[in-house]
Amino acid sequence: MAHSIISQAAKSPAVVYMQAYFVTIATILGTGILGLPVTLTQSGLYPFLISFILDAVMQSILIHFFTDLLQRAYAMQLHDPEEEAVPLSKMVEEDFSLDSEDSGDIVMKEIRIPEAQERATHFPNLHLLGKLFLPCGIQQMFDALIILQFIALLICYALAGSEAYAQLIGTSHFYVIPVFVWLLTLGIIFAIHLIQPVVSILTFLKGSVLLATTLVTFYVGMSVGRKINNDFTYIGAPFLMGTVALGGAINTMPFTYEKIQYKKKQIANYRLAVHLGLWTCVVLNILWCWSVLYIVPQTIAQACAEPLFHQPSSLVAANVSSAADLSGIQCYGKLSLQSAKLNGEISTLPLTELLTRDFPKYLWVAVLIEVFIMISITVSFLTIGSALHHTLTGVVQTVVEARGLNLGPNSSRCCAKQWLITSIVSILAFAVVFIVAMLDPQGFVDILEKFASLTLNAQAGIFVFLMLLSARKHRSLHIPLPLPDWAYLFMWTIPIFFGSAVLVDIYSTIRDILYPEHLVPVLMNISAPIHSSGVPVSTLANTVQKSTVF
Repeated sequence: MAHSIISQAAKSPAVVYMQAYFVTIATILGTGILGLPVTLTQSGLYPFLISFILDAVMQSILIHFFTDLLQRAYAMQLHDPEEEAVPLSKMVEEDFSLDSEDSGDIVMKEIRIPEAQERATHFPNLHLLGKLFLPCGIQQMFDALIILQFIALLICYALAGSEAYAQLIGTSHFYVIPVFVWLLTLGIIFAIHLIQPVVSILTFLKGSVLLATTLVTFYVGMSVGRKINNDFTYIGAPFLMGTVALGGAINTMPFTYEKIQYKKKQIANYRLAVHLGLWTCVVLNILWCWSVLYIVPQTIAQACAEPLFHQPSSLVAANVSSAADLSGIQCYGKLSLQSAKLNGEISTLPLTELLTRDFPKYLWVAVLIEVFIMISITVSFLTIGSALHHTLTGVVQTVVEARGLNLGPNSSRCCAKQWLITSIVSILAFAVVFIVAMLDPQGFVDILEKFASLTLNAQAGIFVFLMLLSARKHRSLHIPLPLPDWAYLFMWTIPIFFGSAVLVDIYSTIRDILYPEHLVPVLMNISAPIHSSGVPVSTLANTVQKSTVF
């Protein structure tokens, strides 16, 4: 009885909308929020706001069109391909009814014919969308891109998560990576049904802790009140990381979409829930970046000047290397956003260290931030890892069916063989995550800003756009919540915006290969007079930076 009540409650529309809302937040709020502040070294806050809000608007447009695509993918399975030109309402007219909630429009309420339901045995997923709307060859490229995207994100989660846990226990994150990756991987592959309820609970906890952490950190930042330097010539610096920080919602939409009924009002509310999840992440990201900029120095030069004010000169001089001159020190500006970016670190590392060093009364805030990071990265790894496992399961199922190995649901032997193949394939995919993370333990920012952003933007700007073009051929197909004709004008902004991001990504990658970034020491004379800006004159004169941050 209790199980039945819980099952019915889980199927209620309100619960489904909340799940869509929180899953969207869990998907978006991953490593992007950790890597975004380190790209604001030169741009500051205001240029970031312009770039970030523009990206949020484009993500909203993408969600709108992707919801339309999911409806058409589901509707296409309710009738035979050869009857595609005939409206679905004509084919099963007796099974359509008026929905009083939908302003008198005749829409699909429930398909009561068993045959029609049996034909729609597969809910839309990323692999199925590729099969329905992409030609042969392109759909295989899409599958490969999705798998590579998930792997890239999981590598970033492995690096960020291990850094967060290592900072808490006081060890190198190199030794934490194996435990973090394989413990969660085994849970995803062999205990997915036990993991999913835990992820839902942790997602709610993650959102609550994130909100509390962001508000508290913002309050502390306002108290510190560090001056933020803005430079609009670097407005493109946070562009790629912004697409990662807000991207990926469409990857989990198919899994939450299958929980709603095929009705206009439910689909509209579902789409609204996803939008609210996106814009909640937008607000939290902005508040978070604002807070970090108020506390952490943007550049190495600013960080090197601070010991003069926070510590006696004797303590500063104690850090002088043997090769340094007695009249000056070699400063690496470790506690700065620029140093974090060049060393591939998440933004919370300098943030928590600064709070511990300079603001001991806010030590509890540093602990709260570390707890949030651990929960956030763990949930994100489980969420994207589950999506990768489901995608690989779909690919294996397609291959098995294509080879005629599917002997029906009563064949336990076939099911066991398919489960074994899926498990092996998933283990191999997670092994790639583990190997890359171990080989490049400081590659967090590079992998996130270049490879993860490239796959996310290519997915939206190229493959999803091609799906939308293909779906337009099925305009005669009746769906509950179609977009108006004028809305399709905005469809062309998707390849323009996300295609531009792909080009910028390729350009920046080639540039960094030809002109690699190096962290050059900043020489500062501790006995030099102080400039009116608060930076020693010798620091301003002797700062050498070969690296260019976008």
